Amino acid sequence: MRGVSLCRCNSPRPLEESESDIRAIECDIERMLAELTGGSTTV
Repeated sequence: MRGVSLCRCNSPRPLEESESDIRAIECDIERMLAELTGGSTTV
């Protein structure tokens, strides 16, 4: 099967969209850590 590619490359998402997703994940992590430790977060 020479020359056959098994993965497809997609164009990258806009940087703003990626940054927004990362910020949302960071907030989720801080919230979960606060729940586990009984502390408060500074979100």
